[in-house]
Amino acid sequence: MRNLDQLEALSKKLKAKTLRTEAPSQSIAATRLLAREGINAEQLARDLKSFELKTTFEDVFPAEATSVEEYLQQEDWQKEKRDFLQSLSRISTLPRTNMIDTSTGATHPGQMVSIASSPQRSSGPSSMDLVPLANKPIIEKKASVYAVVVKNLNNARERGLPFKPATAFKGAYESLGLEGSSGKSVNLQKIWHLIQMLMGEDSTVQQNVSKKMSLVIGARRHLEWGHEKYIMDTIQSHPAQAALGGVVGNLERVRAFLRIRLRDYGVLDFDAGDARRQPPVDTTWQQVLDTSICIL
Repeated sequence: MRNLDQLEALSKKLKAKTLRTEAPSQSIAATRLLAREGINAEQLARDLKSFELKTTFEDVFPAEATSVEEYLQQEDWQKEKRDFLQSLSRISTLPRTNMIDTSTGATHPGQMVSIASSPQRSSGPSSMDLVPLANKPIIEKKASVYAVVVKNLNNARERGLPFKPATAFKGAYESLGLEGSSGKSVNLQKIWHLIQMLMGEDSTVQQNVSKKMSLVIGARRHLEWGHEKYIMDTIQSHPAQAALGGVVGNLERVRAFLRIRLRDYGVLDFDAGDARRQPPVDTTWQQVLDTSICIL
């Protein structure tokens, strides 16, 4: 009587014999097709068995494009990258650092007043000055104004004078006027403002606090500023519903904001004429929270 091991061995032998003697119809059709084209199927099978497949970088890390749409997106990105590099290559020299406008005497945003009298490197116009800033691509505009800030930062460090880099970069970016056409909720202007707050450049932060505490204070002040700005933007977008009138106190602004946000909840408590006829919506905690944020 055979045991289970012997039965398994016999079944494997029978399966191997069946595969050798009874070739599937697909294999026969493939052999005939290869023979029609003058290809020896047996030789091809031996070549495939002896072929050594060497892995490449693409085999280990597959390509990102797995469909036609993704392939086209990759092609578009490659084109944009090439155009970007070409635009950078056209920036041959950095713009001259004209600290003060000689015609108006005003200082440009993102620039600092000349720290000390130093000889000018060149009095003639550079290649960047020959093309007006308004006629340049956006990337070249950003590179031009940021290069001026970097020069000013290096000059301040050489002379050991204080300099506020976040404020300078924020002013340089605002001078481009690019946020009018942007529909993003978080733009570079807000990011520079956040860095400005975190570094304590917008106000006089206590000098005896630790760096960690100064970062916490700056982050909190940025959130408070953002909430107050959101309140004012909401009021300006819905002036009729806000019914602010001529009063511009913090509490009046918060109540005008709540009139807009809670307009679907019914009559609010501070607008209710007779609370006994219709119970108004209690907005006590909303007023306390919003008002405390705006006055901190």
